[in-house]
Amino acid sequence: MKKMRLVVAMTLAMMFLMGSVVACDDKNSVVGTWYYSDSDIYYSELFIVINSITLTKDGKYHGDGWGGGTYKVDGNVITLTSTLDGTTKINIEKKEGKTTLSSGTRIYYRTEAELRAARNQTKVP
Repeated sequence: MKKMRLVVAMTLAMMFLMGSVVACDDKNSVVGTWYYSDSDIYYSELFIVINSITLTKDGKYHGDGWGGGTYKVDGNVITLTSTLDGTTKINIEKKEGKTTLSSGTRIYYRTEAELRAARNQTKVP
């Protein structure tokens, strides 16, 4: 009987720890600098304006045109909060093995190269 209680207690402890690691991993998976462009159509390398937003490990963010504030990750949604901009929600999306962030009109890419590659697909001849 004591052995069974010990096994159950250890199993519950492991499940709790794994849940904590997964929760931390959600936030860590978005930490870093993300790049976006507000241009709807990409005409050439000369006309693309690249902006960025940086999400830090301590739950804060800052970026071009964003000012700064705090963020929380809940499942596939990042909620940005600041006194200047209020609250904004950004979706975490995975397509073809790559993670992007999307806020409706903007798509945020992990690297500038991924942003440029996506813009090349919409390039006007």
